[in-house]
Amino acid sequence: DNECTYPGLRHTRRTPLMHAAQNSDVQMLTMLLRAGAVLGAADELGYNALDYAGMGRAKDNDRYLRSLGLELGAPKYTSDADPAVREQKIQESVAMDGYVAKLLTAPGRPDILVAAVHPRGAAMVGDKPGLYLISIVDPDHPKVISNFAAEYAYDFALSPDGKRAYVIEMAYNKAGPNKSFGLSIFDITNPEKPSLTEQIEGDFMTMHLSPDGGLLYLQERSLKPEFSRGLLVYGIGADGARMKCSNPFGKGGFNGPVFAYSFASFPDEPLLLIQDQSRRLILFDVKDPCTPTRLFENRNESVGGPMFAGAGRTVFSGSSGLQKYRITDSMERVTGYEANVGAFHVNPTTGISIAAIDKAVAVFRTKPNGQFVLTDRFRLVADNIASVLQTNTGRIYVGWKGGLGVGVIPRE
Repeated sequence: DNECTYPGLRHTRRTPLMHAAQNSDVQMLTMLLRAGAVLGAADELGYNALDYAGMGRAKDNDRYLRSLGLELGAPKYTSDADPAVREQKIQESVAMDGYVAKLLTAPGRPDILVAAVHPRGAAMVGDKPGLYLISIVDPDHPKVISNFAAEYAYDFALSPDGKRAYVIEMAYNKAGPNKSFGLSIFDITNPEKPSLTEQIEGDFMTMHLSPDGGLLYLQERSLKPEFSRGLLVYGIGADGARMKCSNPFGKGGFNGPVFAYSFASFPDEPLLLIQDQSRRLILFDVKDPCTPTRLFENRNESVGGPMFAGAGRTVFSGSSGLQKYRITDSMERVTGYEANVGAFHVNPTTGISIAAIDKAVAVFRTKPNGQFVLTDRFRLVADNIASVLQTNTGRIYVGWKGGLGVGVIPRE
């Protein structure tokens, strides 16, 4: 629980077996195992003895550990051809004028795909940037049916029934002098004619909608004195969005109010996980969101950015490769795959995870022992992949600068 940061020190919890696998020989490994060393023990980043044998280029140790049934604890992604990985192709693409920065579907409207298209720092004229509503009634042939303008649609969420879209327009330096910013709520019941129903002025940085659609969390930046209200909690009802409270989550890592860089909710418990600005993960019971109970707190440099939460207090992160953790008394790493992940999506229904890595979308399934295994790969010509999403029908949708593509994940 030491809160200090030691530059360059990443691998903690190393065991004698790991050191021996990297630096010694089979005789030493055999002796340690006979003395009770745990074969499958992993360090803080998930490396086990076999990973360390590879780091030490100890081929005899590698062969011996594999003969005992040990598999890599932290496999590394490579773009090299692999007979165990099926190469797939994007079947169709739709031109989009801008970066397709985020993709979502709602449980109640699986036939509608919603995309945030923004200019990535350069102002665009006309109504091209904004939120696009795309029909996927025919999932292999997406069709844009409408859009509503937003100069910089930084983030958005959809109500569970798919009838409302909540869109953050975040202030930025190239905006017009009279431009207002904040949260816009759109009625998309009729996706061909979306309509603005409500606006909340502010300078919001991050947002999160609860799984039941009844609560909206908004983190306000402090660039403007008039919009420095911190972390706000809104209730969503028939009469619209109404603020319930502000800064109910206590102090964060820098002794000020908790400042949320990202959020995650769990499907089986009324919990909210917040990553604050000091890379601290804080878990709250939010049965009453204005008097939350702090259950867990941990500083973890390997978790950051967007997070997906699953049942059993599991958390997926893409900041240090695709990683899966479980929150118990500590942040327990379950499995991972080392890679430079640009975007990722976890589908709890199919049990499949996808990740944008370099110029490809990698498809990961889970082995019976809980480990990720790379089974399929979609190679793309386009670079700068900005968003990925996988639907229950087995389709993947990929957004990049200038386009949206669709592919099919084959069944096992």
